[in-house]
Amino acid sequence: MTSIYNLCQSNGFSFKEYPLEGRLLLVLLKPKIIVKNSLNEEKKRSLVSKAVSYLLAYPDCQLAIFWDGEEQFFPL
Repeated sequence: MTSIYNLCQSNGFSFKEYPLEGRLLLVLLKPKIIVKNSLNEEKKRSLVSKAVSYLLAYPDCQLAIFWDGEEQFFPL
């Protein structure tokens, strides 16, 4: 939790203003893919597949997030 809080704070987001914990589904921190644990297995597999495709398309990407309801990655 602290690392996600620090990540959001360092990129201009605030937990107090927006319920990020509930909306943040996946974080790409090359070479790691971090998926929210409470998701079902099908959603986890889908997100990992999208993350791998994203990393292959943008090999220089160091950090990105994937939001609930937004079917795209947001590089940070």
